[in-house]
Amino acid sequence: SSLNPPPLRSLLYFGGYTEGWAVYVEQYAYTLAGLDPALARVKQLDHSIQLCLYSLLDIMIHYEGLTIDKMKQLLSGNQVVNEDVAQQIYDIMIEEPANYLKYYVGYLEICRLRTRAEDTLGDKLVLKEFHEFLLTIGPAPFSIIEEREDIWIQDILSLLL
Repeated sequence: SSLNPPPLRSLLYFGGYTEGWAVYVEQYAYTLAGLDPALARVKQLDHSIQLCLYSLLDIMIHYEGLTIDKMKQLLSGNQVVNEDVAQQIYDIMIEEPANYLKYYVGYLEICRLRTRAEDTLGDKLVLKEFHEFLLTIGPAPFSIIEEREDIWIQDILSLLL
């Protein structure tokens, strides 16, 4: 908001960007927390797997019709959670369809944008500048952010020549 975006931008909501950024920052923070790098990576992967699992369950419930009994069987049969926890997860999914998808898919999209920048710029990429680019763009559809990223990358490359 410090960039004074047009008022219309305050009416639009891009949950994938907003919640994806929040997950990205949480994941990135593990590398800054002073943890042993291996432990930080385990925590990142654990968080990512949990969000992935919830996203898959959300799709299975709302698109494929997964019942609570089948879900309990699936989760407790693989010793992921006990039946009470499975019931709690199911209730959350029923109350807010597609909620976890905006977190996880948004996070994956931001990771994909970062990978594109890393692949193109290599060691010329300054991560702080990538983060500033994302925050300056602000909430928007990822297709638009990707187009702007192409321009941003080309601007960096032209400065290096």
